[in-house]
Amino acid sequence: MDQPLVVGVDGSESSLLVVATRRGPDAIGLQLGRVTHTVLHQAACAVAVVPERM
Repeated sequence: MDQPLVVGVDGSESSLLVVATRRGPDAIGLQLGRVTHTVLHQAACAVAVVPERM
C-alpha cells in the first residue's frame, strides 16, 4: 500500500477512533474485514471496534 489508510489520525489530537464492523447473518463472533484490520494496525491512537446494530 503506497499511502496510509488512516489519514489525519496521528494520535496527537485523537485519543480514540471508533470503527464499525459488519457480520453476515450466519457468522459467529466478531469478524474483522480488511479495512478494520488495517485500521487496527495503522492507527496511532486507541481503536474501538463495535458491531453494527442488526
